[in-house]
Amino acid sequence: MNGIEHAVLATEAAEVQDALSGARRLYFGHEFCQKLLPTLPALAHVADVCRARQVGLTLVTPPITQPGLAPVEELLAWLEAQNASYEVVVNDWGVLHLLARRHPRLEPVLGRLMSKQHRDPRIVRLSTGDAAPTAVDGRLVLDVALPEAAAAFYRATPLSAPRTQNVLRAFGVRRVELDNPLHGFDYRPVGNGVASLYVPFGVVATSRRCTSDPRRVSDPFTDRVSRCERGCRHIAYELRAEHIAEPLYRRGNTLFFRNDALPNDTDLRRCGVDRVVHQPGLPM
Repeated sequence: MNGIEHAVLATEAAEVQDALSGARRLYFGHEFCQKLLPTLPALAHVADVCRARQVGLTLVTPPITQPGLAPVEELLAWLEAQNASYEVVVNDWGVLHLLARRHPRLEPVLGRLMSKQHRDPRIVRLSTGDAAPTAVDGRLVLDVALPEAAAAFYRATPLSAPRTQNVLRAFGVRRVELDNPLHGFDYRPVGNGVASLYVPFGVVATSRRCTSDPRRVSDPFTDRVSRCERGCRHIAYELRAEHIAEPLYRRGNTLFFRNDALPNDTDLRRCGVDRVVHQPGLPM
């Protein structure tokens, strides 16, 4: 992949030294849960490591509730006070507004939870006409491949819309983060817009409800979490269903798919992708 910057995602400071092998940029933080945000000492340590290794640093932040704003603000204020250039991935409109209003020296990056891509792994079977037969009004209808216009709709993202591009420019957003759905994707940046592509794991769905720690409850999928003990750091689940060709993966509050097949260089350039973000494991 000529001209593509290679980045790696780490969610814990202890992972950083090993993760950086061969990477030119480190993504550090968490996309899905504010309870897993790094502490300020951890961020400062990681920034020192990146500086010593001459590697760029991108702080990753999740959707944030009102109680979570203070810890995020502390991290952002510290980054802006440093004599360096940092990116911040935002997965929350409030955090994006906070960056634009209070921290203009930090470069905002629109996170993949805000890209609104169609990621359902079942779409790839619709695209090929390989889905299961469906009963409609008492009749059995054999699935056929989607018309190209419909398949193109599922590959597209609302980020390509001119009005959305105007909003992103107003907030100073040049880079957006994308998943690599099994049925493909299509993003058309405007002007100097660029994109990052996450591999090999993509997000199917996430929520505020987390699986319980299986070491403490009998049914981690239905028992409610009374307090966070970071049980998601210890276990992940592989899920299979007859109507989905590929397995899904559940960790914490998020469901993932896996896609190891990268688009070719021509398609990456057409979509403005100049960076690939590698996830060594399920990002939790």
